Amino acid sequence: MAMLTTTIVQTVLLAIGFFRTKTFAIRLCLTIPSWCYQDIKTNDPFDSGMLIYRAVPLIDRFFLSQLPEGSISHIAYANKLINAISPVIVTGISISIFPLMSKYAAEQKWDELKAIMSKGIKMLIFLSIPFVVILG
Repeated sequence: MAMLTTTIVQTVLLAIGFFRTKTFAIRLCLTIPSWCYQDIKTNDPFDSGMLIYRAVPLIDRFFLSQLPEGSISHIAYANKLINAISPVIVTGISISIFPLMSKYAAEQKWDELKAIMSKGIKMLIFLSIPFVVILG
């Protein structure tokens, strides 16, 4: 109740101040800055990938609902296992490699950066294979 009261009082005081001004005029317009277009264009691949990533559970539910009873819960438990294991693998690699990658990028040592990225991907694959075999 206090929040509502203060909001109303603040709105009334601001309205009085606006309407006392002689040059006050309301004009609604939508202008999108040029950097916004560049940002949207840059983020398109990321947004598209995220849309697909978020749609996968819906698609899974649709197809799994046509399978025998219990299929949805089996996939849900499998997703819980994957969601518990993948951060362990990814976090360990990213904590050790990202500082070195940023150092090489800041110094513009592109060959070293490519080498450390390649090593990180190899480590990720090497650590993922045992989990794939165990969970499979």
